[in-house]
Amino acid sequence: MKTRSTKHCYGNLFPDVSSEQKAMKEGRAFRIEKSKTYGLEAPTLTVEVDNTAWEECTCCPRFDTCYRLSLGKLELQRALISKN
Repeated sequence: MKTRSTKHCYGNLFPDVSSEQKAMKEGRAFRIEKSKTYGLEAPTLTVEVDNTAWEECTCCPRFDTCYRLSLGKLELQRALISKN
């Protein structure tokens, strides 16, 4: 059976949100950054888009399936988080 080779970024548009938040987590086109906190202050999370990477992704012939796989992984991570 012949399979298409996949890029290392395939299915990784979004950062992994299932584990403990580091200062910054990156996916191929999206990044989550956590602000530094002082004392009991709650951290602020911001989402940033790498527009250049997003444009490259949307031009990729496998974008549709990559996007669906990325969303599926994100939803499973969210489900695991909500169970804890």
